Amino acid sequence: MRSSRVTLCTMASPRGYRHLCEIASGGMARVYVAVERGDRSGALFAVKRLHPHLRDDPRARRTLFDEARLAGNVTHPNVLKVHGTGRDTDGPYLAMDYVDGISLAELYSAVKRLDEEMPLQVCVDVTRQIALGLHAVHEQAGGLLVVHRDVSPHNVLIDFAGRARIADFGIAKAAPGSSEDEDRAATSTGVLKGKVGYMAPEQLRFEEPDRRADLFALGVVLYELLAGRRLYHGSDGAEGARRILHEPPPDIMDEREDVPPEIVQLLFVLLAKDPAMRPETALSVAERLGAIQRALAEEEGRTVRLGDYAGSFFERERRERKRRIDDGLVRSRALDEAEPQLGRHATYPPPAPLKWRVKGAAIKATLAYLVAIQGEEGLARIVELCSAPVRLALQTPVMVSNWYDGGVMFELTEAAERLWGDLATYRLAFATGAASADYAFGDGGPYEVFRRQGLKEGIAPFLDTSGEIYRLYYDVGSWMVESVDDRHARMRIGDGVVFAECIAARVAGYLHRGLELVGATMSDSRYHREGDDLVFVCEWSALERPR
Repeated sequence: MRSSRVTLCTMASPRGYRHLCEIASGGMARVYVAVERGDRSGALFAVKRLHPHLRDDPRARRTLFDEARLAGNVTHPNVLKVHGTGRDTDGPYLAMDYVDGISLAELYSAVKRLDEEMPLQVCVDVTRQIALGLHAVHEQAGGLLVVHRDVSPHNVLIDFAGRARIADFGIAKAAPGSSEDEDRAATSTGVLKGKVGYMAPEQLRFEEPDRRADLFALGVVLYELLAGRRLYHGSDGAEGARRILHEPPPDIMDEREDVPPEIVQLLFVLLAKDPAMRPETALSVAERLGAIQRALAEEEGRTVRLGDYAGSFFERERRERKRRIDDGLVRSRALDEAEPQLGRHATYPPPAPLKWRVKGAAIKATLAYLVAIQGEEGLARIVELCSAPVRLALQTPVMVSNWYDGGVMFELTEAAERLWGDLATYRLAFATGAASADYAFGDGGPYEVFRRQGLKEGIAPFLDTSGEIYRLYYDVGSWMVESVDDRHARMRIGDGVVFAECIAARVAGYLHRGLELVGATMSDSRYHREGDDLVFVCEWSALERPR
């Protein structure tokens, strides 16, 4: 049963915000779609909140408030607007514009999953907009010179109207020499902050970065969009850092022959090892990209619009988020009407349990596995234990491309566990999940190519790919990779509370076996619930790579 607690807060708005649904989660915080209490216009905001275990951590709070201070001074169409910050009974918060869209990382992954090339105009347009936003960050933040220090696809939001926005100023820093920089100097010495694959060489040498470090990261982003692969991503952070420091800037023509020479030249200067060789400002980069974009549109005889292109990949996700927001708005308005009579702390009936769906392909693979271990007679006994609607659904051939009620998968898994497994440990459900990973990623499997990619590129991209595959088979919640290092990985399924214990065990088995298939010698896989989410933690003792 989902929690009935409604978050009522007093934030930057004097009326406070009410959460409608969660849209993102990372290692430090979660982000919710929210509305102002009592505002019947339905204007939406994004509210970032620290995880409960970090609410009283002074470093985490300072990071959140620093983000508000630096980003709040920038007003530009290509920078996510911050409205305010504060602290209430649920801890620190940050209120921002809500963006009806996706991250650049999500778009990149969707294009890569289909083995397509991102159109040149799209690559140039989104990079041009990022450059314009960076120039505003560098020049306008309350008179300070600010370095973002974390420019990457994960920190760029694209709305479905085609506007790109720079987000997440969590590790942005006032440039050397400012009073803000002097106040923070003692906290940053000897600490690398940001994603290694997007760090400029001077950052990796622990030198003070200036705006040209952000331009190096911008060059990495542009290269990756064009090439459809990570540029500085080794088997570990040290390998990526070594390549940034010592390998010459790559030639994009080795990856993609239709790239015009103007982009080739621009990439060489953006990725220069010496910051003095890079452009002086992000504005100059944006101007060069604008000229290239116009020339491409003229040459191709059409304009490829970023918003239309991004939207074509995420129609189902967009509809699902709109449904969740609309449902939340209905509840919020009902609470606004009820509070004057019932009082602010009144209790309300819990929302109806979330329904979830599963693709027929996943059910068919489960049936095949149960036949393999128990035979046709064993499967018949399992089906006999299921409810009449599930038996009826299984009387006709399962269509691999159809969506089925999640109850079908639940009852199959639960009945099999009851007959031949252990309801205390759900070991058979775990084994079924492991078998589905063998089917998906094993030799001849539909996703064998991603296992080979994982063996070559490492655990993190493999887990990202697993999340993309999850979305193909389970129509509920969202898969987020929160952290990965040399021995651990932590994943979260938003709204995963809808899953019964047996389905959670299946996902754990899938993860466990999937990591083994990309070279991890597994030592532990476990999961627990945090609020409405399922959190999976995997540990391994060694990671083997093909020689």
